[in-house]
Amino acid sequence: MIGLFAIAAAVVAMNPSLQAVVREFSAQGEPGCVSQVTAALTASPDLTERYNALAASGVLKGVVLAAGPGRFGASHKDGVITLTPDFVKSQTPTSGDRDQAVRNLVFILGYEAAKLQSASAIAAADAEGVKRALAATPKGGSIDATNLVSESIQLHIEDEARAYLQGWSDEVDAAVVAKGAPLTALDEFQLLRNGRNTQPLVKAAILPEDQRLVPEATFRFPASARNMKAVVSVLGQSQVPDFM
Repeated sequence: MIGLFAIAAAVVAMNPSLQAVVREFSAQGEPGCVSQVTAALTASPDLTERYNALAASGVLKGVVLAAGPGRFGASHKDGVITLTPDFVKSQTPTSGDRDQAVRNLVFILGYEAAKLQSASAIAAADAEGVKRALAATPKGGSIDATNLVSESIQLHIEDEARAYLQGWSDEVDAAVVAKGAPLTALDEFQLLRNGRNTQPLVKAAILPEDQRLVPEATFRFPASARNMKAVVSVLGQSQVPDFM
């Protein structure tokens, strides 16, 4: 009973800054989409805490329902997360399982939060790479962009891998809260199998034994050097997803 009480007590309330973001989001219509996203924001205590911090610091400036750039149904720019209504609806399985729909959105929101948190550092690293390339270019010569592009691609794939691992961690957190008890190995298998956005992690989990993902006892995948390498190797050979 103590363990269940601790899990129930872990539910985190939205702080005033995040409440303001959610109020603006809620005024955008599409009630079904709004309720799903709001449910996802509060389904994982870890995710709610992270969004509380992002909103309070001003890193998160808003969440909007609108057409995204190109084919992407979820994206971020300048502190604003954009979700398309069709993308939100696509998180609901054909079975109509609302709990799975919420968990799918928890993954996406965890992923986008990780991207927001790293955005300034990634931009700074890209700028530093350009500066180094320019410094190494002889006066009047042409910049050699080969290493610059290679380093930037690696940087962004690693950032992507870290965001995937964070999204999964938040999805696990939401599943624990919903169950009211720690997950079992079967629970983890079903989460990975049924998740709409977890295919790269599934592939990374079935790599050769000495290369595959190694979970914690809680079935989260920490961003260890080995786990990062596993996900990066899979992402490098995967199709671009419909979120960024």
